[in-house]
Amino acid sequence: MNIRQETEGDFGEVYALIKTAFETAAVSDGDEQEYYARIRRSDACIPELSLVAEQDGRIIGHIMLARTFVHSEAAEHAFLVLAILSVAEDYRRSGVGSALARAALERATRLGYRAVFLAGDHRYYGRFGFVPASTYGIRYKEDVPKEMIDNIVALELRPGSLDGIEGVVDL
Repeated sequence: MNIRQETEGDFGEVYALIKTAFETAAVSDGDEQEYYARIRRSDACIPELSLVAEQDGRIIGHIMLARTFVHSEAAEHAFLVLAILSVAEDYRRSGVGSALARAALERATRLGYRAVFLAGDHRYYGRFGFVPASTYGIRYKEDVPKEMIDNIVALELRPGSLDGIEGVVDL
């Protein structure tokens, strides 16, 4: 398996992968591929943090980290959001998703980013060090059902990056 930065020529294949992957996902709103396309066209897109996993010339996985902000009364703080992670159904539970996540987080750290947020299963993402964002006094901008609060998670790429930062994160 080869993990590399997504190229413009990959967009169509990645779009189709996301659509197909989320058709069989445990949680999906059916719009994930459009969410990906919107981010690709926005200022939130960071091309260096959109990665694909290839096997035998086929894209079998994709991850995208994008810009996001935590808003407090006093300031706006720039961070990252793990916007989307998808793996082809026949490659799930084979380590592709974990390899993509580790590669993207390592690259984000090297590029100097301080923290990453996401809305996702805290049990899955906990393996990478994500903890509930509420640990830091950071909450999601919309009302989140109490049972979902722990699924708004954060990871400090540099220890102490979220110290003293409270507010609302855009996801």
